[in-house]
Amino acid sequence: DSKVSRRSFLIIALTSYGYNTINSLVLGFTCSPVDVGIFNILMKIATPIAFILIAFQRSSMPRIAKKYAEGDIEYLKEAFLKIGLLAGILGLCFFLIVLFFGQNILLVWNIEEYEVYKSLIILALGFLINAATSVAGPILAMTGQEDIHSNINVVSVGLQVTLSLVLTIEFGIIGAATSFTAIMLFSNLVKVFFMYKKVLRRTNIMKE
Repeated sequence: DSKVSRRSFLIIALTSYGYNTINSLVLGFTCSPVDVGIFNILMKIATPIAFILIAFQRSSMPRIAKKYAEGDIEYLKEAFLKIGLLAGILGLCFFLIVLFFGQNILLVWNIEEYEVYKSLIILALGFLINAATSVAGPILAMTGQEDIHSNINVVSVGLQVTLSLVLTIEFGIIGAATSFTAIMLFSNLVKVFFMYKKVLRRTNIMKE
């Protein structure tokens, strides 16, 4: 019902915020304030990829809901592939900039440690994965499967807390970056799976 739906969307919003803050909190508990500051700088450098994805998602979500209501399964397939491809290409371009010029970018903040550069590459990879696949989440949310989307986010955040604690204690900033990217991969692949199972495949069966 509408109450459950509103709760699911609230959970989606809160857990989406959690993805970007958990690692900083864990670093604050396990490392130094300097490490937290450096990690936050890395997140800011990498987030242009996220802005690319948000722009595509915001512009496509109303039409996704409309086309699903009309039973236009082909549009949903094309939206997933086209948005994922375009956002993925732009994300790849940014990833390559970070890969080849990341050390120069970090010099703006007087950061010279090679470990921090490697962490930036890992984070940029996580945002690239997110850009190429995470439109599956809005498709779930806009087609009546927001409860699945919210449940995946809750599980992912729980795993992120655990993984971040383990890796950050052992490896510091690189561990925090690795946990972020690993959760992006897990969360988005699960959403893609359920998008096909609950939305695309079920719609095909209904039309047969």
